[in-house]
Amino acid sequence: MLAGSEILELILNRSIVVETPEGKIDTAEKISKVLKIRPTKWDLQVGNEYCLFSEVDHVLGDTVRSLPAGGFFVIRPGDTVIVKSREKISMPPDLAGFITAKVGLATIGLSNISTPLDPNFSGYLTLTITNLGGYDVKLGYGDIVCGAQLFKMDKPVIEKFHRDQPDDLAGIIKAELAEDELQRRVSPSVLELESRSDFESLLRQPRRWRPVYQFLQQLDAKVEELWAWVGDSPEKAP
Repeated sequence: MLAGSEILELILNRSIVVETPEGKIDTAEKISKVLKIRPTKWDLQVGNEYCLFSEVDHVLGDTVRSLPAGGFFVIRPGDTVIVKSREKISMPPDLAGFITAKVGLATIGLSNISTPLDPNFSGYLTLTITNLGGYDVKLGYGDIVCGAQLFKMDKPVIEKFHRDQPDDLAGIIKAELAEDELQRRVSPSVLELESRSDFESLLRQPRRWRPVYQFLQQLDAKVEELWAWVGDSPEKAP
């Protein structure tokens, strides 16, 4: 695994090319001002676009919002957000890495999905974060949300196995959703539930479905009360 000083050196000699919405990061002054390089990792920041799952009506990429410098958004309990990283990274063929969680954010309920950072990758990163806690959490432009740990490979990767990636978050999401494998996995409706246990999944759906979930919970409680009143139980019912 690379130390932070090694990551800095690779950025300075342009082995790793980094850009942000503010421009290219190619000097020690810009690195110290904009990037967050730690002794053993590279902390990644919230960029200028985000997409909250709770605001999605039909297609995920259609509800992307801009996030200016100084701006923020709120992730409510049970909600998930995809943010575009502030850093646009071009990786060399002999370097790879993993996106890791921030312990501090985990203590307040935020959890991100760990993904690989592949050799020859070039583009903005999409960082998926879920609020598993019980209260609202605010995130703003430039906030640190996860880290990247990099390591040197024994042999460089010759082929480029990533297609050219758009710079806008909506384009990135739609390009991913165009993959045949994802098309087969995405359900067109949250109402396509196979069993009663699937009602639990409604809690993680957009806010407009949460009243349905709450109603079903209340209805279930009333049914239990009714069975108790008549002196029987659902298990004994015909």
